Amino acid sequence: MRTSNARADPLGLRRRLAGLAVGPLLFGVVLAWPIAGLSREAHALAAVFAWAIAYWVTEAIPAAATALLSSVLAIALGIAPARAVLAPYADLFMLPVSTPPNAIVYGSGLVPLKEMVRAGLLFDLAGAAVIWVGLRVLCPLVGLV
Repeated sequence: MRTSNARADPLGLRRRLAGLAVGPLLFGVVLAWPIAGLSREAHALAAVFAWAIAYWVTEAIPAAATALLSSVLAIALGIAPARAVLAPYADLFMLPVSTPPNAIVYGSGLVPLKEMVRAGLLFDLAGAAVIWVGLRVLCPLVGLV
């Protein structure tokens, strides 16, 4: 049973606190250490991976937050454009475990997988249409075209 009481889990708290320090430290070490044969982007990506792995192993922050941190770092360091980095986050609604409510509904057994995928696909398509129309209207208004 997991508890939020730090006294009940002193090793877990120490591990997470150590991870909070080790992640950025590994990032800096990998970024500063020359790695032959890697482009600047690949070198920066290796540093981001080192940070993410430290956070995943120590569970310093939730895994979803670690994934988001890695994405933000990849964009900020110019490893890849935001569209390429964030695209995998866009089409998860049709999967049973994409969100906690989806996992609960799927786990109940009352909604078959086929129905979830169908509804999720329709939701994804509708969302893409709304975003496309919204960008076509808003981008000219703010001078981004």
